[in-house]
Amino acid sequence: MCSSDLHDVVKSEFPQGEKQPDKSAVAAVHKRSATVYDEFSTKAIFDGMWLSDSLRRTYVDMYTHKRGLSAETQETELKRQLAENRVWLSFYLLADVRDRSFTQMNEKDSFWTTYAVVDGKHKLVPESIKEVELEPEYQQLFGSRYIHFKTPYLIKIPVSEHMAEHIASGKYTSISLVVGS
Repeated sequence: MCSSDLHDVVKSEFPQGEKQPDKSAVAAVHKRSATVYDEFSTKAIFDGMWLSDSLRRTYVDMYTHKRGLSAETQETELKRQLAENRVWLSFYLLADVRDRSFTQMNEKDSFWTTYAVVDGKHKLVPESIKEVELEPEYQQLFGSRYIHFKTPYLIKIPVSEHMAEHIASGKYTSISLVVGS
């Protein structure tokens, strides 16, 4: 028996999973990176991803497929995720801060602060910045930008119902997360 015969037997005896399409293109639209330098030294590296409706749909597809969940469960989870976008403007931020005296971004007097800017004129301040463990699906969506040395944060910014509707319908042309010191 040669190796190709063995390969055919393995496929027929042990069904293989279906190859899933690459969903990184959806994340690429909502993902940005920035590096902060002071002369010739790197002070910080930030990678942010906006949890838009399309990104949340992608996440739910990946999450439910990986776990073999039913279509009803998928629909319920998608509704929950989209309902969250009607109340919050949410971002994941990966932070690699090189300063040894760095206090966490979720502390009151942190050196680094964040806020969102919608259409260049609406400044929104976060209500919640939490250090989190990223789910494997979001790690995959971050791609090579995700490494264990970066600290992941979930940033939640409250939005009015009117603004949430405009964001969902695409009436706003830009949404930015600003990280400053």
